[in-house]
Amino acid sequence: MLIMPGKAMGSVGVRPRPVGSEPDISVTDNLHSWWRSDKGITLNGADVSNWADEQGNGDLVQATAQDQPLLVASQINGHDVLRFDGTDHHMVATFTSIDQPFTVWMLIKALAHTVGRVLWFGRVSTSALVEQNFTSPIMAMSAGGGAANQISPTIDVAHLVQTHFSNVDASSYQETDNDGHQTGGAGTFRNLNSGFTLCSSAAGASTINCEVAEVAIYTTKPSADEEASLKAYFSARYALGF
Repeated sequence: MLIMPGKAMGSVGVRPRPVGSEPDISVTDNLHSWWRSDKGITLNGADVSNWADEQGNGDLVQATAQDQPLLVASQINGHDVLRFDGTDHHMVATFTSIDQPFTVWMLIKALAHTVGRVLWFGRVSTSALVEQNFTSPIMAMSAGGGAANQISPTIDVAHLVQTHFSNVDASSYQETDNDGHQTGGAGTFRNLNSGFTLCSSAAGASTINCEVAEVAIYTTKPSADEEASLKAYFSARYALGF
């Protein structure tokens, strides 16, 4: 794993994309799903009811108003974020299961630490997951063999978090000046079953208080060159300094 509220009701609409073109994510080979906060946002007032997958494999959706995250402008290096309140907010994407190996990259800011709160999960209880664990601010990955490969993303600081699930070589690390990298086997063969749940468990419980600006899921582990390219892209966009 790599690191790097309120409710307002109103009309439902699709948030327009900004005028001009910003660079898209730098690696598209084996890119299964990609969500970024300036693309494909459907609003219910100030809240997000749909976040379109730019790869077309499964939008992140939340039909229940009280469970919808808040869209907050200009939070991380001037970019919008989806703010999840740690009480109700979460979103779910449905797609065909992705077996190991797979890799999830996220640009996040944890706003609080509560043991057992989930950053992401599959859509069934036997899926792989990443959760807050042990003492603050530890976060860990699990593929069914218990929490492993821990990182410590500083609360209220933006991080790039990459999680690679493979029973051969799993990674759990954060990126702010290349700190916190760990490598080791994920332990078991839990996969990304039946889709992706953002900021809660598969059952919609254990919600996490955090901000999310971007999520990318790859169906393999990026090569060393691809990983370097992705780090450069995220660092430049969000001013991470590495």
